[in-house]
Amino acid sequence: MNLMDLFIGQVNRVPDRLAIVSESGSVTFAELEQRSNDLALGFQRSGLKTGDYVLVLQPFGIPLYVTLLALFRMGAVAVFPDAAARASAISDCCDALPIRGFSGGWKAQLLRTLFPKLRAIPLNLSFCAKPSAGQRVVEDLPENHPALVTFTSGSTGRPKAIVRSHRFLLAQHRMIVDMLGTREDDISLVTLPVFILSYLASGVTSVIPAGNIRKPSQVDPHPLWRQLDDHNINTILMPPALCQRLVRTTGVWPHVRNIFTGGGPVFPDLLKDLSRRAPHAAITSVYGSTEAEPIAHIALSDISPQDLEQMKAGAGLLVGKPVSGIKIKIIDDEICVTGDHVVKGYLNASDNSSTKIIIAGDVWHKTGDAGCFDAQGRLWLLGRLEARHADHYPFCIETAARLITNGRTTAFLHHKGRNILVVETGIDSRQTDILRTKFPDCDIIEVGKIPLDRRHNSKIDYGRLRILLDQCNKRRKL
Repeated sequence: MNLMDLFIGQVNRVPDRLAIVSESGSVTFAELEQRSNDLALGFQRSGLKTGDYVLVLQPFGIPLYVTLLALFRMGAVAVFPDAAARASAISDCCDALPIRGFSGGWKAQLLRTLFPKLRAIPLNLSFCAKPSAGQRVVEDLPENHPALVTFTSGSTGRPKAIVRSHRFLLAQHRMIVDMLGTREDDISLVTLPVFILSYLASGVTSVIPAGNIRKPSQVDPHPLWRQLDDHNINTILMPPALCQRLVRTTGVWPHVRNIFTGGGPVFPDLLKDLSRRAPHAAITSVYGSTEAEPIAHIALSDISPQDLEQMKAGAGLLVGKPVSGIKIKIIDDEICVTGDHVVKGYLNASDNSSTKIIIAGDVWHKTGDAGCFDAQGRLWLLGRLEARHADHYPFCIETAARLITNGRTTAFLHHKGRNILVVETGIDSRQTDILRTKFPDCDIIEVGKIPLDRRHNSKIDYGRLRILLDQCNKRRKL
């Protein structure tokens, strides 16, 4: 088997359809097939072999997917450090794996000169490739042959290496197609790289957003609006922070029919804001983790007024029913999952002890998230297990406070013997009184900006928030 089989099937079916569109240009399915094949042959001439690990530092764009498909063709393994990690984490990849090849743009080549471990990689793979003159490369591989190695963000500990096989990525593709309801005429503005792989396997056009999506909260939304019109985009897949940027501009998107957002907590106010911009679209929140993507999802239309009242009352954050093909158990309040698209182990087996358990012969992943099911079989998030204090879970308080303050970012933590509810500056006296009444055992503190995670700018960075509270000499208790 080979991941390329599905893609090549689409090339034969819709060769002239645009596969990927970016600011710098576009490529059809046939062109992407040819370019990736030529590059695979070039890699082979350079000495790269099936099973070799290649550190990939290509920016998010067409060259990245040409490289990925070339590596998949020949059975080489693409290694990606966390995009939001510090530069030192890149050289850490060389300690974790026997990296034999390096593929990167000009910025990565400059970075390579600074790190001895990167310079020591034997093959510096050129992106130039000669025409293949009819020779095709598609290796027939065992289904468990590795295709990708990625790393967890490390936001809750040391980053862990995750190996995804060709079989695993095909299973994930099936889950994604089922959840998205992928259609023949979809044209999707998408920031999540694995979803583009699924679209390539489905014959769907992907548009890569303009701007630096590694810093979604800083992206200028106006070029994105132009892309929506210029390319007749009807589907959007973006993290919450980038969606927040889009909805803060004016206008509507009448031709958009589906919006999916995930990669961080998705609160009801954002879903409502998106529905005002795309009045004809189905708006869906997606819950997942690096090790299990996706886990559950819910459409805005399925969130009732009663659900909102429960969230405002402190029930947590509703994330919906499990996707097909996944099993979920709640064990001591923790959400545990298993399925064909759930990572069963890390590259370093010592990392498995804290997050993997065996139940009736199956490997289950412990997400670290607390949750519960309601009577309808829907999953509710309560927050990270380690962030619990006594009977308080952060999402129960943060979701309620966010609804009370009309969508303002809030954070709950226990710090130096105090329960603290942090709210970004701008709430009015009425909202303050409601918060005081609802959370009488919390000190309520205003700050200018609550720090968020570096990867998606959507999750509270509680470590940095503690430092901010310690450093803020002028904070005031409301």
